[in-house]
Amino acid sequence: MLLLETPGPGDAPIRFVSRDNPSGTGRNLSRFLAEAGIVRQDTLLWNAVPRIVHAPGARNRALTRAEIREGAETIPALIALLPRLAVVVLAGRVAAQARQTIADARSSITIVEIPHPSPANVCTSPDVARRIGDLLAQAATILRTQSI
Repeated sequence: MLLLETPGPGDAPIRFVSRDNPSGTGRNLSRFLAEAGIVRQDTLLWNAVPRIVHAPGARNRALTRAEIREGAETIPALIALLPRLAVVVLAGRVAAQARQTIADARSSITIVEIPHPSPANVCTSPDVARRIGDLLAQAATILRTQSI
């Protein structure tokens, strides 16, 4: 499972996190997952806050503590639906706040933290893209060893 932040602002009333989204984050995510050899059927993309929090037409905004806490409360039930879940990749600071919730829900899950794959973050330094690639490669190794 790859845990991102929240659905971004947009005009559609329903939006899903996807490696196919026509956004910079979607393009980066698709590229990084492909480079790591993590195939679509081995992934579940989810958001730490799995609902739209932005007002229609508004720009992206920081999430509140309450929104992050409410989102974290949904994670144990999701994990319970995924008995073969081996690794959770936390993408960015908001997702990283779910670390303890995930560990408490199932201690056998390996947790990997990566920088968020948004263009604004990836463009800050070539090291960010390298770190994302290296850490996703570690997650891919875990997936391969768990499925044997």
